[in-house]
Order: sequence, then C-alpha cells, then structure tokens
Amino acid sequence: MDYKEFEKKISYSFNKKSLIKKALNHTSSHKNNKSGKKNKRENITLEFIGDAVLELASREYLLKKYKTLSVGDISKIKTRMVSDKTLSFFAKKINLDKFVKIAKTKEPQRRNMDAVLAATMEAVIGAIFFDSGLESAKKFVRYKIFLPFTKNKDLIREDFKSIFQEKYQKIYKKPPEYFVVDEKGPPHNKTFIIELIHSGQTLGRGIGKTKKEAEQKAAEKALTFFKKK
Repeated sequence: MDYKEFEKKISYSFNKKSLIKKALNHTSSHKNNKSGKKNKRENITLEFIGDAVLELASREYLLKKYKTLSVGDISKIKTRMVSDKTLSFFAKKINLDKFVKIAKTKEPQRRNMDAVLAATMEAVIGAIFFDSGLESAKKFVRYKIFLPFTKNKDLIREDFKSIFQEKYQKIYKKPPEYFVVDEKGPPHNKTFIIELIHSGQTLGRGIGKTKKEAEQKAAEKALTFFKKK
C-alpha cells in the first residue's frame, strides 16, 4: 500500500506507520488463527478508542457551536453526525473505500459497506489517537467530519426540521404547517419563499432553490419560538 497517498488523503502523517495497516485491515480480513486473532483484536481496539474519541469530541464541538440549543436537541444532531451513514459518507470523501482491506469471501461485508467504512473510520481515528494523542485525533474528526457535516446545509437543516417538528407536535398534537408565500424566477430556476406559521404568527421564513431547502431554513429560524415559551 502507498502510505503516503493515504496520509495525504487524511491530511495526517503517522509516526508509527504500522498503525495504518492495523486500522485499514477490517476485522473480516483476519484469518482465524493465533496471529489473525491478535490482529483482529488490535483492529477492534482501534475502533473502540475511535468511537470514544468521536463521542467526546462531537459533544464538545456541538455544545460550543449551538449554544442556544438544549442538550437533548444537540444529542439528536450528534446521533446523526456520528452515525454509520455519516461516517461512511465522509470516509468516501477521503477515499477510504479504496484503502480498506476486507475478506474477499465476505460478501455480506461488501453489501454493507456503510458499516465497514464507518468502523474503519473509527479505527483510523483510534490509530491517530495512539500515534500522537487526543488533540490530534480531535483535530482530524473536526476537519474531516464535524465541519463538513455542519456546513452541509441539507444534512444539518434536516435535523433542525425534525427537531422543530417533534417539539411542535408534542405541544400542539399536530404537524407544523409550511406555506409557500412566493415563487421567483423562471420554471427551470425557481426560488421558493416559505413561511412556517402558527396561529397567524410567522415563526420562521426560509428561502431556497427547492421547497425542501426553504422549509429546512424556516424550521431552523423557528426553533427560537420554543425558547420564548
């Protein structure tokens, strides 16, 4: 394997190159013998530590970024941010799917690559932790997962919309209503303006190239409604 190419992709240079191999050899690739069991345990250990770093770093990051949200709301965003689907998404961004080694005969693993890539991402985080400590591992997840996640408006605003809907339905026993108040531009390039209205009061207004995007923006702004209650 070209370690330099891998290190370039993750923007981190290992002091102990052996950790790269341990992180990228998925548990399915190890033989069922003494040596294989030892290597498998090492990989699982890296995943275990990587998961712990993700838990700590994600809570710290989100609490600082969203100071007005409740701990419960932040927990919902955290769950999505460190899910297998999200980790796999960003693993592909650094071409981890091209570097990970899995057993050729393990067809179930190949069909469930999201889980494989998520586990490998955790192992890489664990490897960085063992190589140079917690701060380096936190820096990696901040720049390769957390910042891209919170900058991805579709990902993060979907959370705001679900958080608002859950709060609203809990109080009013019905889903919130979104109204298209204006559409601008030609049919092939429309801009939608949507308002989230409750009892004649506009709780939030969103503008987007799709109705979904505009609704998500409106919901994000409308969350302040519950802080006043």
